[in-house]
Amino acid sequence: MIQDTATVLWKELAELLQRMRKPSALFGVLFYLVIFGVFPVLLIGPLFAASPLAFAYWSIIPILVGTGVATNAFAGERERHTLETLLATRLPDRAILFGKLAASLLYSTIYLVLAMLAGILTLNLSYGDGQLLAYTPAVAVGGLVLGLLVAAVMSAAGVLASLRAETVREAGQKLAIILFPVFLLYFSFSFVPIEQRVMLIEQIASVNTWLVLAGAALLLLALLALLLPQTVQRFQRSRLLLDQQPDPQTKPATRNDAPKRATSVRSDQRVTLPAPLTDLLTVMWKEWRELHQSGSRTTGFRMLIVGLLLFGLLLPCKADERG
Repeated sequence: MIQDTATVLWKELAELLQRMRKPSALFGVLFYLVIFGVFPVLLIGPLFAASPLAFAYWSIIPILVGTGVATNAFAGERERHTLETLLATRLPDRAILFGKLAASLLYSTIYLVLAMLAGILTLNLSYGDGQLLAYTPAVAVGGLVLGLLVAAVMSAAGVLASLRAETVREAGQKLAIILFPVFLLYFSFSFVPIEQRVMLIEQIASVNTWLVLAGAALLLLALLALLLPQTVQRFQRSRLLLDQQPDPQTKPATRNDAPKRATSVRSDQRVTLPAPLTDLLTVMWKEWRELHQSGSRTTGFRMLIVGLLLFGLLLPCKADERG
C-alpha cells in the first residue's frame, strides 16, 4: 500500500510542479512569503522570534494553500473528466485517498518552511545589528508541529468537501463556512488600537509558549480525529463511479425534442443569434473553462483573500497614526 500511495503522491506532485512553472504561480509564492514571512516580523518586531503570535501567522499558510490543493483533489478530477480513469485503476482506495492527502500536506509544509526561513532572514536583516538571531526552540518546533497539524486538518476537510462537490468552486464554498471564523479572528486583532495591541503582544510573549503549543496541538488533534475517519468513510469508489454515470431512466436530449418543447412558442418570438456571434461565444466559453481547470480562478481567489487580509492589517495602523 505504501508504494501505491507513493504513486498517487508522485502523480499529484507532478501536476503541482507543472502548474508552478507558470510565472503567475511563482509570483504567488513570493507574495505568500512576503505576507506571511516578512510582514509579520516587521509588524511585531524582535519579539516575533519568541512570541506565540508566530503560530497564528504561520497557521494561515496551510489554510490558504492546503485547501486549494485539497479541494482540487477529486472535484478537479471530476471537472477534467479524469476521475473515471483514476478510479478504474487497480490502486487501493486508501492509497488513492492518502496519496491525495499527502500531496496537500507536503505542498503546505513547503510553503510553511519557506515562510519561516523568510521570517528569520528578515529578522536578522532588520534587527540583527551584527548578531545572529534565531527563533526560540518552542517557536521553531511549535511552528512546524502546528503547521503540520493545521495542514492535516485542512487537507482532510478539503478532500471531504471535494468528494461530493461537482466543481472545485463548490468545494471551496463548503469550506468557506469553516474559514470565515478564522478570518474574522484574524481581522479582529488588526483593529485593536495600537497601544493596546503593543501591550497585548508583550503579554502574549510572556506566556509559556510550550503551554500554548500543547493546547493548540490537542485541539487540532481532536479535529483531525473527527475529520479523518469521516473522510475515509465517505471515500467509496463504487459510489463515486455511480455519481459519474448518467441516470439510465433519464433519456439524453435529442434534436427531435426541441420542436416539441417549443411548439407553444410562436416563430416570431424566437431569437436566433448570428453565426459569428455564436462562434465567438463558443470560443470564449472554451477559454474560460481552460482557465478554470488550470486553477487560475482558484489562485486569483486566494490572492484576493490575502489582499483583504493585508488591507485589514494596514488600515488600523494608518488610522492609529492619524489619530
